[in-house]
Amino acid sequence: MNELEKKLNDESCKVTVLEHNSSIAAYAVWCLLDRNSPELTPRKRLYIDQFAVRADFRKKGLGKRLMEYLRDIAQLENCRSVDLSVW
Repeated sequence: MNELEKKLNDESCKVTVLEHNSSIAAYAVWCLLDRNSPELTPRKRLYIDQFAVRADFRKKGLGKRLMEYLRDIAQLENCRSVDLSVW
């Protein structure tokens, strides 16, 4: 099972897709994570694992809309942060 399949089978992870004319224009793979460790302060966060906007849809505000949507979910879920790793 590859990493994406693992994420899709994890109940804490979701995929959000923006479509245009039945075609994927942008998407995000994200997870709600809880850090529960005796040594650390408990902290709930929304972690963005993948985020992409198709090249022909860039500069149209779709990435901004998708990030705002994820921010709203994080607020509704009482997350302390939205995290994104870039590589």
